[in-house]
Amino acid sequence: MLRLILLLSVGLLLFGCQQEQLGQHQAIKYEPTWESLREYKEVPKWLRDGKFGIYTHWGPYAVHAYGENTTWYSFALYMEDGEARQHFEKTFGKLTPQFGYKDLIPKFTAEKFDADEWAELFRKSGAKFAGPVAEHHDGFAMWDTKYSDWNAAKMGPKR
Repeated sequence: MLRLILLLSVGLLLFGCQQEQLGQHQAIKYEPTWESLREYKEVPKWLRDGKFGIYTHWGPYAVHAYGENTTWYSFALYMEDGEARQHFEKTFGKLTPQFGYKDLIPKFTAEKFDADEWAELFRKSGAKFAGPVAEHHDGFAMWDTKYSDWNAAKMGPKR
């Protein structure tokens, strides 16, 4: 009987702990104010303290040197009557099922990229942290990945 009481006590204790943990992860409603955002305690301290950082979006879509809509270029150039398509065909030739965005990737060589120069620019701007977007929506990875040949180690910069 003592074993049964002990077993039930431990079970209730564990069940109570589990309920407490579940309650801690309930959704919190945030308002568009700094005070509300301060309630989100899971933000890393370095990010909170940094206040200002820079994330760079850079990839094959930079090759074409086309206007403001550069990050959506891989999508926009396939619009039949769009400006992006006209720019692509004027700059690189007729867009066909065989020749398109994928053919810009080898032209993305990053030959003038200088990480130290970028870091110094970010430092001078007052940024406390910086980092690249590892993969944009065009599917091109800026790192060597086994999941796709569309990456900077196998195509484009090859580094």
